[in-house]
Amino acid sequence: MIFQDYALFPHLTVAENVAFGLRGLERDKVQEKVAEMLELVHLGTFAERYPHQLSGGQQQRVAIARSLAYKPDLLLLDEPFSNIDTQVRHELIIEIRKLFKAQGVTAIFVTHSREEAFAFADKMAVMNRGVIEQIGTASELYYRPTSRFVADFLGGGRYLPARRVNAAHYQTHFGMLKALAQRPIQQDQACDLLLRPQHVHIQPDPSSSIVVLEQQFMGDHCRYLIDVEGLTLLATATTEIAIGQPVAVTIDQQGLLAF
Repeated sequence: MIFQDYALFPHLTVAENVAFGLRGLERDKVQEKVAEMLELVHLGTFAERYPHQLSGGQQQRVAIARSLAYKPDLLLLDEPFSNIDTQVRHELIIEIRKLFKAQGVTAIFVTHSREEAFAFADKMAVMNRGVIEQIGTASELYYRPTSRFVADFLGGGRYLPARRVNAAHYQTHFGMLKALAQRPIQQDQACDLLLRPQHVHIQPDPSSSIVVLEQQFMGDHCRYLIDVEGLTLLATATTEIAIGQPVAVTIDQQGLLAF
């Protein structure tokens, strides 16, 4: 098991931490295994250092080396990256995923971060109050959630009131939209369409009654909160639009879901 706080022994060196569970082996075999594990996690020159002399990412790699030294069939990782800064975290996730793949180790990774789960998992399970809501690949859960809880947890969108017209089309404030039903919806029945930010594109339009309420710069694009006659939706744009400015909305119908 790999813990959130690494659980390294502060009075032992890196090498001694990795060797801690390798009892019953001859001394030279222990040294050989420790050296192998430290090289595997790119810490071969850190064997004589103590945990307080390492960065958070390096301490986590020591914890992983110690766990892998046992040749486990299964590893449980309990939010192992929560104490590591963002840039190092993403690099470490990719590195450790490759490491586990190379070693043939099965890992159960527990996290509250969807970004970490997407980057790490072959299969994901979303839990709600201790019950699994849905299990599948990251793309299956994101693009085909079976419940609003899963959709909200992974998607970060807003809901647009709609009414089902036929098998694939729904009448909305923005006209007729095409969506995939995620639950049984009768013809002419009221429902909601999940609009994620990437579905809603905006551009300045002085004649529009839709206005920008909030703006968030995301680097390669901006994310906005817009007011559509009392309904708030998340939207994206590649250009900067001022708060309070009226905008026209275009809905990308690819992957729209109806609940």
